[in-house]
Amino acid sequence: MNTRRYPRTMVPVAAGDRFGRLTVIEEAPRQRKANGASLRAMVCRCECGTQKVVRLASLREGTTVSCGCFHRQQVKATISKMAKTHGQSKTAVYHVWQGMKRRCGNPADKNYHRYGARGIKVCAEWLDDFEAFAAFMGPRPMGMTIERLNNLGNYEPGNVRWATYTEQARNTRRNHLHTINGVTRCLAEWCEVLGEPWGTVKKRVAAGRDPFKRIRARRKS
Repeated sequence: MNTRRYPRTMVPVAAGDRFGRLTVIEEAPRQRKANGASLRAMVCRCECGTQKVVRLASLREGTTVSCGCFHRQQVKATISKMAKTHGQSKTAVYHVWQGMKRRCGNPADKNYHRYGARGIKVCAEWLDDFEAFAAFMGPRPMGMTIERLNNLGNYEPGNVRWATYTEQARNTRRNHLHTINGVTRCLAEWCEVLGEPWGTVKKRVAAGRDPFKRIRARRKS
């Protein structure tokens, strides 16, 4: 019997060995890093049935214990527990809190590139404490959403408020200024003043057209 003791990072790994929810099937082709170094990897099968290639070092160090299902279950359980604790999982402010965290912390979220990828974060006080967030913000007023006063700042006390979509549009980093008859206003303000639909005006801008061309022409005539 082999009684040799190995450092944790040198433990021999063979087919059939288990690491958390993963069972080793066979060795996979080496994985190459950007610097040219090659790393050993193993083909593993998770308890859920998913097959995954995992770096050998990650198995030995315990940093990978499933195909990803374990982490997803933990997150789901945490959210479920929090929802039962405060009883507000169906409230508007709870959905705002969840959306805020997704766009700042989940690269798969469709708006992550505008928030998390730019370094915008949810403060530690609110990240895992919905009740602290709800206590600061209060109930969400009808027709309003959360706005950061400093568009480069984080979601944190002193930098957020409830605002209408029009108010948010005025504060966007991509806002457009337009001058009509010597008066300069942002796009959202002109929509209010002229009674132009915000969605229609945005489409004109996206198409590279002057959103108020007809109005300028009427005012000149």
